[in-house]
Amino acid sequence: KNMFQEISVLNKKECGKVNSTIQKLRKNWIQRHALAPLFTLGAASYFDAKLKGRNYYQKLAKQNNPILESNFGWLYEKIITSLKRYLNGSISLDTYHALPGFHIFQYHPMFTIKTGEIHCDLQFKNLDWSMLDPLDIENPISFTLSIDLPKKGAGLYYWNYLYNESIGLSKMEIKKEFQRKKRNYFPYTEGKMIIHSGLLVHQIAPMKNSVPSDNRLTLQGHAIYGKGTWHLYW
Repeated sequence: KNMFQEISVLNKKECGKVNSTIQKLRKNWIQRHALAPLFTLGAASYFDAKLKGRNYYQKLAKQNNPILESNFGWLYEKIITSLKRYLNGSISLDTYHALPGFHIFQYHPMFTIKTGEIHCDLQFKNLDWSMLDPLDIENPISFTLSIDLPKKGAGLYYWNYLYNESIGLSKMEIKKEFQRKKRNYFPYTEGKMIIHSGLLVHQIAPMKNSVPSDNRLTLQGHAIYGKGTWHLYW
């Protein structure tokens, strides 16, 4: 079974346009690591709602959404058009929550070894969806659109293991199950968006062999279904 759907969204020139806009908005980047140059442009539920609470996340989203919307409205249009073909339904940008935003990794030796934790995208559990009742939490979607990647490439590690398979197991049992699974690699391509179930166990792969001029810029977002519409957020 194909775990990933890959869709072409941007050409080279458009990737360059997004990249230069992100650089122009440098003063709005939020540093996400005490020592290494990892930033986001936009509020991110897995950082802000999870670590600092829903109110903090909402406040940050309210500050950042207008900046994202005015600079990347055309990009959101393209993403919605691409996702429509895949999700087969009505789609809206969820402005109550944070709009899909950007992960910005600049070169750092640490990122050649490790870039992120192994996880499932469960951040929807930290947010307020009461206005979308009933909400389909069984089938969330996560998507990543690559804008600028290291010369030697970047991608995602994933395991054929879904969050639901771990329910009811102890940490020890999960670890055992997990160790029996093979780690797979999905390479990213600039201008292409990958879509997967956020409930698949995955991890940002290290930027092996990257050089100081490399950046890893991706647009990140999630979609959740409620009241007949897919709602896009981060």
